[in-house]
Amino acid sequence: MTVRAVELLVKDYTERAGIANADRITPHKLRGTYGTQLYEQPGDIKLVASTLHHKSIETTSKHYVKDSEEQHDQVVKYSSRMFKE
Repeated sequence: MTVRAVELLVKDYTERAGIANADRITPHKLRGTYGTQLYEQPGDIKLVASTLHHKSIETTSKHYVKDSEEQHDQVVKYSSRMFKE
């Protein structure tokens, strides 16, 4: 299956599902979301690197762990604002 064929499948499925802004959902973004969520569950960077077929754990860490930690920091930041007296 070609890259273009996968792109068209994702486009078709998101449009059929009635997802708003379906054009913003790409195979690359789905892969990124999967990698980040996989890391967040067991927290095993080697598992994520292996699953995504990365030759280097540094690549995995750069793209998935950083995002996850940034998201965590944002949640903490906004949560603390919500619960301030």
